[in-house]
Amino acid sequence: IGLGIPAEPLFRSRDGLNTDGWVSDGDVAQYGATWQLVQDNDEMVSQDGDNGYALCYNGNYYEQYHYGDLISPKIGIDANQDYKLSFYVYHGVTSSMSIMPTIVVMQSTDDYPYVQLGDTIRVTEGERGWTRHELTLHKVADAHYLKLCFRGFVSNMNERIWMDNITIEPIVNTAITDSHMVHTSGMDTRHY
Repeated sequence: IGLGIPAEPLFRSRDGLNTDGWVSDGDVAQYGATWQLVQDNDEMVSQDGDNGYALCYNGNYYEQYHYGDLISPKIGIDANQDYKLSFYVYHGVTSSMSIMPTIVVMQSTDDYPYVQLGDTIRVTEGERGWTRHELTLHKVADAHYLKLCFRGFVSNMNERIWMDNITIEPIVNTAITDSHMVHTSGMDTRHY
């Protein structure tokens, strides 16, 4: 798992599976849901073909709605910079359960409580295949680091949630402001 900022996926597997720093948590005590970082297999192939992705599954045979959290290591940030989070989720999966599988993405900054980013992602909706999601991270004054939590909800052992290519990168402001403009009046040029 590489935590390169900018624009390096937070886990990849070209040279073998690497899970350094990632934690799987949740209600696994009752055969509940959990996450694993796995390699391509007959069931699923990674979005970018690098032979690694995250899988959320429920170990319970009967329909019991459980959650599993995939939690990132602490990621150092610049408090004066805005960041965006992007990742891929496999959509269009079918389910016969009464409650469909979903993902909720959350952020914790400097060990404060997690707050949800964006809307709940319903993996049964949309066309079948990998779909890119992008969320703006919450900016917190004087922040030093953040952690991400991907909470997967699944109803039984037949359901899966697949996720790949989690990336955090700075948001580059391309807007032109007065301080970047050159004003001219006759022979006089001023730079602001």
